[in-house]
Amino acid sequence: MNLIVRSVQKYDSHEEEIIQKYEEATAVWEEGKLKICHAKGKMCFDNVNGEIMIENEGNTIRIKINEKKVLTYHTPYGTIKMETYGEKLQIQETTVKILLVYHIYLEDGTHYSNTIEMTEG
Repeated sequence: MNLIVRSVQKYDSHEEEIIQKYEEATAVWEEGKLKICHAKGKMCFDNVNGEIMIENEGNTIRIKINEKKVLTYHTPYGTIKMETYGEKLQIQETTVKILLVYHIYLEDGTHYSNTIEMTEG
């Protein structure tokens, strides 16, 4: 399947939108979880427990709805300690359609608000 991922990241008054398309993505429902694999990584959405795992180019981000998660993120400039907080997760099962709203808090006090919309297309 083709997967279109539209993400918007807000920081202070700055807003950045990125649209990515993965052309040979696979989506599988397994035990109440939606697992999506594509050329650069994979994602797992557990709608029952409100847990999200995103692996992308060597990094793993874990998000839980209504709960903070502490993790480290590797960049070309070094490792960053950060917290994630999931605000909203909606998954449509018939055709892949996902809405995820979450926040990232860096140890220096910086806050990013993120919205990701994924659709089959």
